[in-house]
Amino acid sequence: MSRVELEILISEALCPLGFKKKRSTWYRQAVGVLQVFNLQKSMYGEQFYINICFVPDGIEVEGFPTPKEYKCPIRARIGVFFSENEKYVEGLFDLEKKQCDDVEHTNAIRSVLGQVVSIFDKFQKPADLKNAIELGAFKRAFLNRDVYRVLGLTAR
Repeated sequence: MSRVELEILISEALCPLGFKKKRSTWYRQAVGVLQVFNLQKSMYGEQFYINICFVPDGIEVEGFPTPKEYKCPIRARIGVFFSENEKYVEGLFDLEKKQCDDVEHTNAIRSVLGQVVSIFDKFQKPADLKNAIELGAFKRAFLNRDVYRVLGLTAR
């Protein structure tokens, strides 16, 4: 599988749901939350990282409405949301190491992307993010200090 084929799979999963693509990042404005899906290439080969990010309303971010992934106040690698299968899920996006044949690989990525869509559907409002953060769903994610202020959270 090539990067182009991977980007096509991602677009097929996200664009019908209202995500717009800019370079290797997809954006969707939900109710009070900008959702960001970023495909990041490793400097060392054909390994890719998936970054899942959120920008709640009330936080100013450089480049809005299409900020760079590293400017987003809430961001995590995909493995954070797949703790039981973290290595397997992250390994699917290492295009140098084949875990299975091409058809199985494509189907596995489609399955993971379907689950990512479910993640985005769970976090469409600032209150959804606040509740998830309080319950520990983002304990391995990066949260900048503005997140605590805007969502009314106590700093961890």
